[in-house]
Amino acid sequence: MDFSEVYSDSMGSVSAAARSGSLVRVRDLVRSGFSLDVKDNRGWNCLHEGAEGHELCVSELLCHGADPNLSCSEEWTQLPLHAAAQFGRTEILQKLIPLIDRSIGHAPGQVSPLYLCVQSDQRGALQLLLREGFSPDAQDCKELLGSDLVLVLFSLTIHSWIVLVRILLSAGATVLRETWVLILKSDQPDLLGPEALDQTQTGLVWMPLLLSAGLEPNALMNDRMFSKAPGPVLNLLLQNLDWSSLGPGLRLVLDQRKTDQTWAPLTVFDSIPSLSHLCRLNIRKVLGSASLMKTTILHQLPVPASLHHFLQFRDVQSAV
Repeated sequence: MDFSEVYSDSMGSVSAAARSGSLVRVRDLVRSGFSLDVKDNRGWNCLHEGAEGHELCVSELLCHGADPNLSCSEEWTQLPLHAAAQFGRTEILQKLIPLIDRSIGHAPGQVSPLYLCVQSDQRGALQLLLREGFSPDAQDCKELLGSDLVLVLFSLTIHSWIVLVRILLSAGATVLRETWVLILKSDQPDLLGPEALDQTQTGLVWMPLLLSAGLEPNALMNDRMFSKAPGPVLNLLLQNLDWSSLGPGLRLVLDQRKTDQTWAPLTVFDSIPSLSHLCRLNIRKVLGSASLMKTTILHQLPVPASLHHFLQFRDVQSAV
């Protein structure tokens, strides 16, 4: 999907003028009655050509009735908006967005313009589309494009990937289990930053994966997690901590949630942790979570192999 590919041209006169950015020529042709609907051998019409970067031509064409919802492809609905998104033409996007059918951003069989922004690393255009209400959870386009938005992101450089993912997360994108699996395979589980860890409602999806990969549970000890996370998520987190030594602020949050009946604590939290649990917490504190989750490190400890599963809190994670 490359709007910049060069073809042997067979375009109409208005399209040729729009591609060159000649507003005077476009205006003269339109006033002389030349059609705005003539397509070239790619299926593009004059508005597609102008959307690559000629704002004044786009304005002129729209004023004379050019259809922004006219697709140039039979495979999927490629609109002028998609061309503007790929080339990061935010000023043209602002003109087209109010005129197009918003179903392209989420409906099956369509392709969200977010895909074009991500593929070409157009951050400004991506942020504009998100501000204008396009869903950060774009439809799955594996059948149309051979990829979904997550896989598109992973085709980029690490730097671009981080920036674009955080833009999507800040807009409320959902991090699915498949996304986290890909992240963990990249050996950089902290790439998404705090935006992803704020997704408390999906904690049962990502928390076991990240804890097993070496995420430090203490990094999740904050008011937001304790006040917003669903009960099962909170119980999972507490089982990875010393629940008897929580600070007064967090304990107050838990007491309030019990009063409000938004959290049903496990009966084990009524007692102090067992000595074996306190011992594994201390071992994790000394080694660090990331090291503790590595089998090669555990083999160097003077403990039976039968305890490795317990020391890594696998009994807690597997109970989810």
